[in-house]
Amino acid sequence: MQQFVIEGGQPLSGEVTAGGNKNAALKLIPAALLTDEPVILRNVPNIGDVRAQIEIVRGLGAEVSAIDAEGTLRIHARTIDAQRLDHALVSKLRGSLALIAPLVAR
Repeated sequence: MQQFVIEGGQPLSGEVTAGGNKNAALKLIPAALLTDEPVILRNVPNIGDVRAQIEIVRGLGAEVSAIDAEGTLRIHARTIDAQRLDHALVSKLRGSLALIAPLVAR
């Protein structure tokens, strides 16, 4: 069995900030399309799949803007147009399947 042995007798202290979760972000970004009100998402990771999802949502007509360097996004989907779906981006990203329900609902 593996084990960690910590020596030194000094108490640990400090803070650790957890990184954003890609899988959560890939569901929350399309969920923001369910309303025509602004949505604020925090701690969104800046990775390729998330950037692609953002570009797909922008292509549908939603306004997406970064608020700060910590991964806070503002998404405002006043109007969206499913006819403007970028098939090249959608075909590259499995997470784009999460867009189906919001598009049908709107």
